[in-house]
Amino acid sequence: MNEVQARMLLQIECLQERHDGQMVAAVSHAEPIRAVLAHYAGIPLDLALRLEIGPASVSVIRIDEWAPKLLCVNGTGDLAV
Repeated sequence: MNEVQARMLLQIECLQERHDGQMVAAVSHAEPIRAVLAHYAGIPLDLALRLEIGPASVSVIRIDEWAPKLLCVNGTGDLAV
């Protein structure tokens, strides 16, 4: 899971560089999403199973200059972000 997290974070950094200031959507399976959310929330990977990631759910992270913000985790309804 550490390797999955590292690969996902590397890809997010690449997306940030390519799409600076833009909104980007990325699609994946639950475990890689859970690993990314755990990183940005400061949750150790061994506790990441506490994050529920349902099928076709949406999680939103805003990565600002100062700190990332989890705006939505496991959303299945209207996204007013």
